[in-house]
Amino acid sequence: MDTLREILEILRTDIYVGKNKAANIRIMEKMLLILMSITAVMSLINLTESSVILEVTSLILFIGFTICFVLLKKYENRRIVILLFSLIMVVIFTYYFIFGSSNGFACLWLIVFPYAAMSVIDLKWGLYSSAYFFLLSVFFFWTPAKQFLQYEYS
Repeated sequence: MDTLREILEILRTDIYVGKNKAANIRIMEKMLLILMSITAVMSLINLTESSVILEVTSLILFIGFTICFVLLKKYENRRIVILLFSLIMVVIFTYYFIFGSSNGFACLWLIVFPYAAMSVIDLKWGLYSSAYFFLLSVFFFWTPAKQFLQYEYS
């Protein structure tokens, strides 16, 4: 039990303090600006392609990234931004996983996002998202809940 407490305490410790925190906040701001630009372009492309689901997703992502950027600029609080960013991603990718958007291709995001989150956002939140997507996959692929998937994954 003490080992578990030690692990949880390590996960609660923020490695970004002082100059490292300021540098990380600047990196997160740049990352959010890039993501805002990408999702704005994706929204325009999806608008011309008449893809409603992808258009809505692009707009949700753009709005979410913009809110994250504004919160980060105003409060310089990484946790709020990381939590909101992760929440947006988890909701969207869970929806894609269950409904099989993009002919099942969206399921690959369950593999890619946790590693990107660990690299770009924070190791702790990447670990949490990895655990969530693993449990989601186990729940829907190896239990009777598979019948609720809208796409026939092979």
